[in-house]
Amino acid sequence: KDGFKLTRWGTFATDPVTMMTNIPGVFAAGDCRSGATGQVAVAVGEGCIAAIEAERYIEDKF
Repeated sequence: KDGFKLTRWGTFATDPVTMMTNIPGVFAAGDCRSGATGQVAVAVGEGCIAAIEAERYIEDKF
């Protein structure tokens, strides 16, 4: 129960803006996250967002 929060489809539940999961510092993007469209271009864009947000998270922590 202390693991990742999943959707009813078995994908990671994420914040739609930051792509962060319920576990601080863990991000998901593309087809493995909630709201996935199955489109490569969307997955690539989400990967960029997740990378930027991960960098912000790390900078804020350290």
